[in-house]
Amino acid sequence: VGSRPRGISMLRSHRTSPRVDRRGDVAVAHAAAATATAASVVPEIAIALSLGYLVASFVAFWWGASHPRSAAATFLRSPLPLVPLCVAYLALLCASWSPDTLSLMMPGSLAEGLATGQPQFFPRLDGIMTLLSRRVTAASAWLHIACINFFVGKVAATRAAELRIPVAHTLLLTSITGPIGLLSHWITQEVFAGSKARARRRAMTASETSPALRLVVGVNGGGILPERR
Repeated sequence: VGSRPRGISMLRSHRTSPRVDRRGDVAVAHAAAATATAASVVPEIAIALSLGYLVASFVAFWWGASHPRSAAATFLRSPLPLVPLCVAYLALLCASWSPDTLSLMMPGSLAEGLATGQPQFFPRLDGIMTLLSRRVTAASAWLHIACINFFVGKVAATRAAELRIPVAHTLLLTSITGPIGLLSHWITQEVFAGSKARARRRAMTASETSPALRLVVGVNGGGILPERR
């Protein structure tokens, strides 16, 4: 009688263990599916949100550059707007990092370099292509570019507000490609700086050739008389 409950309990454990195993397998499968879904969806969400934030910020930069007393101008002068993109980039960079990331970015071997004398640890296009074929890595690369474009647009709009030059075309180009936007800002700055310099020279020339006003004070009174140089 004393051994019966032990036998019954062993029988029950043998009967229930396959069910527990199946439940564990199902839980693992669900977790793997959720992880795969997150790895697929999160980069897409990050790209969409960062693109919307970039466009909205550039509109605010344009408005702040032309309206120096507006809230958009305060947004333009503040360094904080760059923080969300940098934090999102750091999060995706950490999520995309894998044991072979560094070896793909900078392949090489110190021993081989010392033995053959050939340079090592230089980035190669094949390794970069392999890294960018991964979704999270590609999303982090996009956020890397978005941070740079954001900074270029912010600097260009700030400089445009100081010099009172147009910046809408620069921001439009910068939102697509940062280097071309930076080139556009430099050309615009040089063109308007040259035109302002020519306007100043014309004003100085006109002031030199125009009649000056001379104050004449006499014994019996005075007046303002033009004097030719």
